[in-house]
Amino acid sequence: MTFEERLRAESLRLYDRYEREIVEGLSFCPYAASAREAGHVRVAAIVTEASPTEVAIGVEELAADPEVDIGILVLPLCTLDRRRFTRFVAEVRELVPARDAGSFAMAEFHPDPLADVQKPGDLTSFVRRSPDPTIQLVRMRALQQVRAKENHGSGYVDPSELALIERLSAAREPVRPPLHERIADMNRETIGRLGFDVVVARIEDIHRDREQTYRRLFAEHSFDRRADIG
Repeated sequence: MTFEERLRAESLRLYDRYEREIVEGLSFCPYAASAREAGHVRVAAIVTEASPTEVAIGVEELAADPEVDIGILVLPLCTLDRRRFTRFVAEVRELVPARDAGSFAMAEFHPDPLADVQKPGDLTSFVRRSPDPTIQLVRMRALQQVRAKENHGSGYVDPSELALIERLSAAREPVRPPLHERIADMNRETIGRLGFDVVVARIEDIHRDREQTYRRLFAEHSFDRRADIG
């Protein structure tokens, strides 16, 4: 196998660990497993130091497949820190044309740890500690279906993205908190029940796997452009 083929395979394996052990395993998103099992999730890796334009092309390729409600783009060669990666994803978002209900909402995931998870919104960033910089793409129609079906939906949706639905429809005043708030509350309860240190340890185990795997892979292929893997 070439370096690119091995890197693609390993980055997808690592993301699969994160999805199954963290997102699904800890029930951080109650729709993750059902969406994957229904065949509406596609995970792809871009194994170049891609520009926003190149990543936008990858988004468009996923959008062209009507079966894809949830797209995951993993960027194993991206060395941007969390803040710069957020700006990078914003550039990608601007490059992708709107397609009404067929367009994607985008959310960035990043391996960098957080210094403090007590601030508002930091729990979401903590949950989003994927092995590699990653862009989650949720088709707007899937978000609308989740809002319509409430907790009987089947989309793999990040809790913060569910808030978009509150602005997409003139919903009647809910008799209980919005779905994205309920999911966030469930995540807090899960972390509280298991213990913050236990959840961090599970995430860090995947990140150690990533560091060891990439160091070995890059050394075997004399790939020295990314000296700092951790």
